[in-house]
Amino acid sequence: IADFHSPAGDTAIAALVTEAFRIDFARSTLVRAVDPVTIRESLRRMDRADVRRLDAELAREMAIREGYPAYVAGDVTPAAGGYVLSARLYATESGEVLAALRETARAADDLIESIDRLSRALRERTGESVRVIRRGEPLAQVTTSSLEALQKYTRAQRASSWDGNPTEALQLMREAVALDSAFAAAHYGISIYL
Repeated sequence: IADFHSPAGDTAIAALVTEAFRIDFARSTLVRAVDPVTIRESLRRMDRADVRRLDAELAREMAIREGYPAYVAGDVTPAAGGYVLSARLYATESGEVLAALRETARAADDLIESIDRLSRALRERTGESVRVIRRGEPLAQVTTSSLEALQKYTRAQRASSWDGNPTEALQLMREAVALDSAFAAAHYGISIYL
């Protein structure tokens, strides 16, 4: 679940909505929201441990890396003394919107109830939506800031292990290093294949 975005720049209200939404969404019996510890570990492997806000783009990249089939992004927008909350469920691989919902909080006092309604509705829709998408294969859990380099590294491992093709694996490792010259695991892979 990405951090909710506030077009008005109100980071405090966006943080409140995000945390309340995550807590409510965790009630789902059909899907599992990624816990903060797993998020921090993934950010560390992405060389982004200092990131304080998980925006939609970063959430998608993390979902691709970890093989999660879907991710959630949302907005909280002030409107007429209250707030409009919206949440979208995306298919990770295609970026397709699987479900889009919104709720209105007439005033700040109604915000928590609106988050509850939004989370409940999205949990119900998520169960339906996740059945139609397949879980992606997780990428290797090694440290690199480049998603493309990580994809090549993972393909190299599969080429060697599954296909028995060390020549292709070596080429893919070299391409990974060309994308991220500080990619230690890929350098190590090259030395093995040589």
